[in-house]
Amino acid sequence: MGHDPWSELRDRAEQELRAIESEHHFVTPGIVSDAPEDRGLFSLATHAWAKELHQSPAEIAVRIARRKVGPPFAALRPEGPYVNFQMEPGPFAQHVLASVRSMGEGYGKSPPRKEKILLEHTSANPTGPLHVGRARNPFLGDALVRLLRFAGFPVTSEYLVNDIGRQMVLLYWAVTHLPRKPDDPEERTEYRYVKLYQQASERLEKDETLKGEIEGLTQRFEGGDVRLTKDIRKVGEAILESILQTLRRVNVTFDSFFWESDAILDGSVQRVIDRLKPLSKEEDGARYIDLSAFGLEGDAAKYVFVRKDGTSLYTTRDIAYHLNKMARCDVAINIVGEDHKLTFQRLKAAFRLMGIDWAPETIFYAFVNLPEGRMSTRKGRVVH
Repeated sequence: MGHDPWSELRDRAEQELRAIESEHHFVTPGIVSDAPEDRGLFSLATHAWAKELHQSPAEIAVRIARRKVGPPFAALRPEGPYVNFQMEPGPFAQHVLASVRSMGEGYGKSPPRKEKILLEHTSANPTGPLHVGRARNPFLGDALVRLLRFAGFPVTSEYLVNDIGRQMVLLYWAVTHLPRKPDDPEERTEYRYVKLYQQASERLEKDETLKGEIEGLTQRFEGGDVRLTKDIRKVGEAILESILQTLRRVNVTFDSFFWESDAILDGSVQRVIDRLKPLSKEEDGARYIDLSAFGLEGDAAKYVFVRKDGTSLYTTRDIAYHLNKMARCDVAINIVGEDHKLTFQRLKAAFRLMGIDWAPETIFYAFVNLPEGRMSTRKGRVVH
């Protein structure tokens, strides 16, 4: 025997099948390999020969089962109209173990496949270091990347950098406007940034002037202001590097990064807006598409993609990003928390409305409920 015990076992079953055909002068429909575990790994159905042999399938099964078989099979056992291959588990187990020792980490690895997979995971916002609330995602995602590669698939692991939105603008404003305390050489940059971010967040709740300033910066940012985008990205890059540094310590890495701001700068988001407008309705200056025909109700069915000030929403950029994914892979997989279930239900419905017969595969993981509520970097309620 070689190094693929399961295939070799099936080959031996096929050899016995050919011998049965030769002995009884008929052609079988082949091996059934989905027999119940308590009855055998492989089975032979006899229904097809009942008319030709003028016997019931059960009688034919008893007749065939009288044949003696060789290792790794112990016997043929009739079970109604089926003949089950009864295996000798001991010798086969020894062979499996020998194959594992011989092949090492290569044992069980599948040959290369052509279907390209793009798997996005982690994608924590670059507004603070990775905290324990987000820590499961990279382990789930990276494990699946490794398993799929072992199964022969060409897999690209990707990190979506959510660098668009008011949180990023507030972080940028905090870093560039608030006075800093003398740097502590032992304190990492991202932790200094987070302290400033938290101060700005508290101030934003009370300062109407600051609210207006942040709104103005957000409109410029989401409107494609190249200079502002570069400046905000520099702040995001510092935070992102700290996240990646943490992940590298547990051997989690990425093949590619997609910055959400790029979808604005390259016109992808605007193309989505132009594509959705003919399908949309207007309400108070904003535009939305109605997804009620796809099982969504109430506010969930109202998919707003342009604010009244003309800026895009996360929903719009999410469509642009997944259209980009669609062009780069055969299968897209997202690892996300269960709070994103409605998000992806709406995304799939929006695609269907747009006439797109494609959607990402989504794997959700459950949240852990804490007495104090959800973790929040902005509010300083986190464990890093």
